[in-house]
Amino acid sequence: MKKNKYKIIICLVIIILSAVVVYKIVETRKTAKYTYEQLNALSAKELYEVFIDNGLKVDEELKTYMSDEEIASIVLKGQFDSMIHGNTSCSHYMYKRFAEEVERVYKLLVGVQ
Repeated sequence: MKKNKYKIIICLVIIILSAVVVYKIVETRKTAKYTYEQLNALSAKELYEVFIDNGLKVDEELKTYMSDEEIASIVLKGQFDSMIHGNTSCSHYMYKRFAEEVERVYKLLVGVQ
């Protein structure tokens, strides 16, 4: 009777561990991983597309004042080092919201929690 109990427990542990391993494998495939260097080397348009494809939500107020090309080159690419930390040199709150959103997506792209 005890041997059967131990076999059941061992089987359950193996099943649980297998499920955790499968979950981790699937989770890491959800988002393409990049390094800072890879992202920084992209053109403004490519960088913007990578961020959009990975869930970047552009503030509607920002879109009323700038085209996607301007947002990509002036705001995202031009301030990339600040943006990935949730900061911007621009004083209007719409830029701050955008910077926080860039930081969120950047962390997903490089695998930072």
